[in-house]
Amino acid sequence: MSNFSLLLVKDCGYGDPDEMVRDRVVIGCYSTKTREKLIQEGSDLTLEKAIDIARTDDVSKTQLETMVNEDASINSLNQRKQKTERTQRQKK
Repeated sequence: MSNFSLLLVKDCGYGDPDEMVRDRVVIGCYSTKTREKLIQEGSDLTLEKAIDIARTDDVSKTQLETMVNEDASINSLNQRKQKTERTQRQKK
C-alpha cells in the first residue's frame, strides 16, 4: 500500500482511515487463502498486519511457483540422463 493512497484516504475525513483501508485490503484480496488468513485475525487485524500477511503470502506463492518450475526442470534433466544411460547400456 503506498503512502500516497493512505494520504488520499486520510484527506477524505473518514473516522478511522486505517480501518477503512484495512477492510478494503481484505475485501479486495484475490487469494482466497490470504483472505481467510486476514479474516481469521479478527479484531486483532491492523492495517500494518494485513499488509504484512498479504505480502508474505504473495512472496510464498512466488517461491512455491519457482520451486515447482525448478522441480520440473530437474525431473526433465534426470529423465534425459536416465534415457541416455539406458541407450548406452543397450549399445554395449
